[in-house]
Amino acid sequence: MRDHETVGRVYRRCGCRDEQRRQLGTHCPQLISDPAHGTWTFAVDLPATEPGGHNRTVRRGGFPTEDDARTALHRYRAGRRIGVSADPNQTVADYLIQWLAAKRLRLKPTTWVRYRDYVHHDLIPALGPIRLDELAYEHIHHFVLAQLATGRGRPTVWHIIATLSSAIGDAVRQHRLPTNVVRPTVIPRPASGERTIWTPAQAIRFLRHCHANDPDFGDLIEFLIGTGLRNTTTSPPAPRSQPHSDQYTQAA
Repeated sequence: MRDHETVGRVYRRCGCRDEQRRQLGTHCPQLISDPAHGTWTFAVDLPATEPGGHNRTVRRGGFPTEDDARTALHRYRAGRRIGVSADPNQTVADYLIQWLAAKRLRLKPTTWVRYRDYVHHDLIPALGPIRLDELAYEHIHHFVLAQLATGRGRPTVWHIIATLSSAIGDAVRQHRLPTNVVRPTVIPRPASGERTIWTPAQAIRFLRHCHANDPDFGDLIEFLIGTGLRNTTTSPPAPRSQPHSDQYTQAA
């Protein structure tokens, strides 16, 4: 039994059938007389994945020329050597599911969950059946228009497309795809909404309401306002221009 992967082979076959409705495959007489008859297929024997298992043969067909079949064969074997599926029949859904699994240990849990929801709820239902090699900018364009037509917000649609772009970008870096068809982006990144800063009078009214209805929450808000505490991981601290906490306390 062979324990290694074969180089692979390409051959021509067709879908003609005999009188018993059995496919002739590579034995059709027209394959000899007509060079344009049928399509090209590649096949490669793969080693067993478990000890004592059997080798398996992967076949992919439908290529118009011998060169196309050989190119697909070389890409498939090259992908296997670096742990990337270069199966020409791989769909967008298959790739995104594999991509999510690989990302799970690299992303923050909240980020991964957001990616998962976009993949399973939006991208796979719309683009999943398309072959990954055949995914085109046109598919992305129609997807965006359809999402906006259903009333989805532009920021949400942008984040969905950004998720797809990240996935396709990884495929390009792994030499699985030649280019990222999601770029340039169909929909520009929405501008961040302008933040409105409370005036001291507005902050005082809010604090009075909090202390009257939920004193503990009011104390927390007063602490945040008085110290200027903020999440510095997402934005740099702004210049301290708000009044000190004792001014709020006195006014409240």
